[in-house]
Amino acid sequence: MANTIKFKPDEVVQRAMLLFWEKGFAGTSTRDLQQQVRLNPGSLYSAFGSKAGLYSQALDFYADATESRLLAAREQTGSVTAAFREFFYQGLCGSSERQAPMCLLVRTLVELADSQPELAAQAERLLKQTERLFARLLQEAVVDHELGPDTDVDALAKELQIKMMGLRSYRSCGGDPAAIRAMIDALF
Repeated sequence: MANTIKFKPDEVVQRAMLLFWEKGFAGTSTRDLQQQVRLNPGSLYSAFGSKAGLYSQALDFYADATESRLLAAREQTGSVTAAFREFFYQGLCGSSERQAPMCLLVRTLVELADSQPELAAQAERLLKQTERLFARLLQEAVVDHELGPDTDVDALAKELQIKMMGLRSYRSCGGDPAAIRAMIDALF
């Protein structure tokens, strides 16, 4: 009888994602992964192929979770601008992002551009995918008259992504949480 997987892959990937997000790719040892995901090395490598294979799945998980958070905010608020405000609050002021000051995708580009170009390229693709999601939602805001008909949704999507990255950097340098909230309010 063949061995069956006795763990939930999504839970393993989520746990690994949190560890990679906190420590980075190079800073995460195999032992760290074993302890975090509660798998022995054989099971870990059998399921994911390599540390880089698990990291790749963690990047996809992170991007999917980010998209889900924004789409859930859109559904709950009924407004694109309110959804973006909530998304920014969650990402910059919420406790769910306390483990790392920087977006995992940005961290990947910074850390792995030279040493793991495939993972860096994946992170870049996922950032562009997020920007396209922003543009799609902003186009909905134009249709719903939340934004003017002449709004350049592609440029605005890029601007929002840049502002999120910048505010995260500001926060990681000890930026004032009240100032971050005020900037989010002014932005939306």
